[in-house]
Amino acid sequence: MSQTSYAANMTAARKGQQGDCGWNDIHSKVAEGGAMTFGLICEAGTACDQVKPVAALPAADTDSIATALASAATAQTFELTDLDGVIGDGPIPLAQRLAFVWNNHADWIAGWLKVVGEGPGGVHQVELVPVPVGGNTTTYSASVFKRVDRMYLDAMGGVNGTLDVGTDPTECILDPEQYPGVVLYEVGREPYAAATEVAQYTPVSILKRGRVWMQVEAAVTKGDPVFVRMLAAGADLRGQVRGTPAANFFIYHNARFVTTQSAADGLALVEFGG
Repeated sequence: MSQTSYAANMTAARKGQQGDCGWNDIHSKVAEGGAMTFGLICEAGTACDQVKPVAALPAADTDSIATALASAATAQTFELTDLDGVIGDGPIPLAQRLAFVWNNHADWIAGWLKVVGEGPGGVHQVELVPVPVGGNTTTYSASVFKRVDRMYLDAMGGVNGTLDVGTDPTECILDPEQYPGVVLYEVGREPYAAATEVAQYTPVSILKRGRVWMQVEAAVTKGDPVFVRMLAAGADLRGQVRGTPAANFFIYHNARFVTTQSAADGLALVEFGG
């Protein structure tokens, strides 16, 4: 009897398995630190040819970009050595919102701090941050940044205002440059123990662009964005995914579910870079 219908996707799969033979971008890397598990998001390693399991969220650091920037009666530009925190004008390990700590002084008058940098996906990003009159508060950027290049501050009431600029992981986006993709299941690989499917220092294939089957923590619907677990809890590992926001999950830039899965811990097809 001839076949009269065809499934759009395979009806059986395992986590970490490629979803199709279409256009994919797969990189060969080395597992830098710790054992890695098929079907999980990974993090960029120390060297460009390395990847590692997703690390815990960094702590908030209120002066990681700049310390004690002083107000002035004329407009100012802050860049290069002015950005003297531990991150400064370097790459922020996880694209996250910025924190602005304003001291308590009347020299903070109405005006703007313009922040110029890089957002997820390498997009040039500019945000205008209102200066709180009188200071004495901490404010936050509306956008997340993966790098701060420079800041411009309007003329203020005098030189007694001080400002720390730091990072706060309360709001984050996982950028593909920092979190390059998913550990692919390879049928020809000699198996390790279940918890060490890819042993440290061994080669591993990472799907950066394309479709891959992933185990979901909760039911997902086709078209949902991809949120990644950043806090291990019991048997749940960092790098697992779901389709709706939840505590300790952050969205992965430019990824979506392309199949519906009604069961928690079931498999769904995820498209990266589509």
